[in-house]
Amino acid sequence: MYRNARVHIISMWSIVLLWTSSSLWSQQDPHFTRYSFVTDMMYNPASVTRADKPKVVIFYRDQWSGLRGAPRTSGLSFETPLSLNAGLGFNCFQDRIGFDNHFAFQSNYAYRIALSSKYSLSIGLKAGVSVIHSDFSELSTPEPDKNDPVYLDGRRTIIPRVGVGFLVYSEKNYLGLGVPAIAAFVPDNGIYIQDEGVYLSRHFYLTAGHVFDIPDSEFQIKPGVFIKYHPAAPVQADIITQLWYKDLLSFGLSYRTGDAFAVMLDISVMQGVVFSYSYDMTYSDFTNVGRNAHEIILSVKLSKKDRVIPSIHKFPNISRF
Repeated sequence: MYRNARVHIISMWSIVLLWTSSSLWSQQDPHFTRYSFVTDMMYNPASVTRADKPKVVIFYRDQWSGLRGAPRTSGLSFETPLSLNAGLGFNCFQDRIGFDNHFAFQSNYAYRIALSSKYSLSIGLKAGVSVIHSDFSELSTPEPDKNDPVYLDGRRTIIPRVGVGFLVYSEKNYLGLGVPAIAAFVPDNGIYIQDEGVYLSRHFYLTAGHVFDIPDSEFQIKPGVFIKYHPAAPVQADIITQLWYKDLLSFGLSYRTGDAFAVMLDISVMQGVVFSYSYDMTYSDFTNVGRNAHEIILSVKLSKKDRVIPSIHKFPNISRF
């Protein structure tokens, strides 16, 4: 019994430490392989001006499948154009890791400014609230009768946050920078604008890519990169290549520095409905404990009326970014 309890403790703390340091992700920002398909606005609110139709996305990620206390993330998002130049979006998620449970609801607004006949600049604002609950009663210890009763009921903290984002794009190119939490209101301490590591842990996300048409074919290919930076951790990058056939099928490969390889598949189920799946294969030092991850996404566009706005979507169903 003591040995099993000790294994549970080691597994739990290994997950928490690796998740917050090696992979750059704290409890404040969930992790996705298909970051752009789940919803760009989770990382960069400026992306909502690209919505040509109202869209709902449901997503689920099982990280390090089979390992007790490993991260599980689920949620949904909704985005819609407000006008030719403005977009509005909402996203919520629940991110569980070990004895921590992070629930967040975020609203996103962006306005597009034409830079030229081809390029646009989108400026986005994000405002939301995070509810972080730590349930220490789920933690197994060798001597449970000696646990501090003060912590048995867990702790819950509510933190309002605001963020910003910028996106420059055309029909074939994009370059974006997002800071989902640039300031936070900490209970009993007022507004924080400096990263203090607990209530406000500021992450920076840089995205870039280009869509190429393959001559004399129905195929398109897009190399892209998603770079994550936090002052307390090394820079991490997802290097991605995706191949599309018309609007029916997409296949992609991804390499995440210091962490994993991934394969991705998108299938157009019907007009406006796309199913996406990705599988991560970990190659880091954690591979003997948690080897893989599964990610499932369902995207549904709600309107049949087309809007003529700058977009990377050459076809109506599967998005290019």
